[in-house]
Amino acid sequence: RLNIGDAVHDGWTAFCRAPWSFVIYALLLTGVQILLQPLQEQVLRGARGDTLGPLDWLLFLLAFTASLAVSCWGNVGMVRGAWQALAGERPTLISLLRWDGPAFRRVFMAWITLSTILSIPLLVMLAVLAGALGVAWLLERGGLQLSDAILNLPVLLDRKSTRLNSSH
Repeated sequence: RLNIGDAVHDGWTAFCRAPWSFVIYALLLTGVQILLQPLQEQVLRGARGDTLGPLDWLLFLLAFTASLAVSCWGNVGMVRGAWQALAGERPTLISLLRWDGPAFRRVFMAWITLSTILSIPLLVMLAVLAGALGVAWLLERGGLQLSDAILNLPVLLDRKSTRLNSSH
């Protein structure tokens, strides 16, 4: 069983072993993300009506890739530092910044897996919504005519099921 009070106490004790390393590392990662943000907003400018060129898309993709890499790298460093601090060591900023390819790959693959799992229901909901909006648009434009038989289909099905249930 997990005792929340003990976990918070252990976490605070671990943080207190090297608070400046953790804070400077978090600020550094946040600063890099803030620097990448304007490049990622190129696509939003296009959504407002500005024309987007190939260079805008290239900058967006580069910034998005760099942002993802910084996020994964940041997670690896924080987890490494937390493990060190929980083991009684004093993690340094250099140990937090150290590149670890296999750990980065594991975090990246977990991110890809989670993104895939979460995107499937989202795509299904978007497809259903797009279908409903398409039918509504066709009905509004007169491109789809619903006959009285289709509109009365639920009533007809209910009558048929009532007859089948009464015959058995």
